[in-house]
Amino acid sequence: MRTYSKIKLISILALFIFLIACNKSEKVDVYKAEYPVGIYDYSFSETGFLHKDFDNQWIAFFDFEKKTSMPICTAAECIHDNENCNAKQDYFGYFIHGDKFYAFKQKDEMKSIGDNKTTTVTQIIKSDIGGTNMKVLTEFEGINHNLCSAPRDSSVYIHNNVLYFTVESSISKNYVSDEKVSWSLMSFDLESEKLTEIAEIINGYHSRAVFLGMSEQKAYYHCTYTDEEVDYNSYKDVEDFLNAVDEVGEETFLEIDLATGEVSVTDLPNIEFSSRIFANTYFYNDSDGFYSRNLITDEVKKIYDEPASENGYYATGDTLFINVGDKSYMYDLKKENLKERQSLPEGKAFTPLWLSGKFYYGYSVVDHEGHIDYVEQSSLK
Repeated sequence: MRTYSKIKLISILALFIFLIACNKSEKVDVYKAEYPVGIYDYSFSETGFLHKDFDNQWIAFFDFEKKTSMPICTAAECIHDNENCNAKQDYFGYFIHGDKFYAFKQKDEMKSIGDNKTTTVTQIIKSDIGGTNMKVLTEFEGINHNLCSAPRDSSVYIHNNVLYFTVESSISKNYVSDEKVSWSLMSFDLESEKLTEIAEIINGYHSRAVFLGMSEQKAYYHCTYTDEEVDYNSYKDVEDFLNAVDEVGEETFLEIDLATGEVSVTDLPNIEFSSRIFANTYFYNDSDGFYSRNLITDEVKKIYDEPASENGYYATGDTLFINVGDKSYMYDLKKENLKERQSLPEGKAFTPLWLSGKFYYGYSVVDHEGHIDYVEQSSLK
């Protein structure tokens, strides 16, 4: 008991010291960039990063200098073993901005909308990093949940203190989910605390809208949907059901003007599900190589003389990573300098991460049984 109490005291003191450091720092903002960047299941500040500790099932803060990790809870009596602990809340899309903790959280109770229908309600909350002074900033009908590991997919982006995020409708009638789903792009200003629905992206049966990325002017989506409902009970297994959905399904690539909310089919060349937009630039394959197109100036550049591998390119900060066959390259977006990246030890996956004007990278170790990604080590480039 004494040993545990000592460890707990050290944990609280370490987090308290971090909080003091945050208050003294002029810039603790996570994502300081000239263009929109995605929020993933890791969230960085100047001194460390927030992450999900899968062993303890809590959200923790890892200190770069001390190389220690602690749950984000400063409650004096809390032993971090129950649902009342701030670190064990079902937060997602969480990040540090200024000296505050922000997150999305679904409400426990459903909202009645009439005709025996209910809907999920999601909140955006703010608190001190240790969980004190909690405040609900806003709430909206629907859910935002398709966040993935960096640096590929994210359904939440941030730019100039404004969050941009995808919302999926979540309506049930007599406790049975509605198969016709609408998807919307919304924004939330962290300073004015104003929530805005920019546009409905798509509305259809078995529909899905995946964020491909943003420029300062537009958001880009890959969308799939069907015009009619496909009855799951009519098929022997999930694979047959999904094949049936694919047979009648439609696919489209859309762009949304952030200023006007206008939704249109994008004219970006060779766009596909694996395409990504970042740093105000669209990157794509052509038959004779790998290209970039600046979405502000429309300038096109050839980066490599061969197409990248499928799902073989991504970026964080000012560095683009390209996989071509069994080789990997690093491309400096500002210096336009391409160099081959050294091979990694067997079983290791490269995970670049963006941190407030600096670039961090490390190895991500994958637990294939638990399907868990986590950062093993990080170093500053």
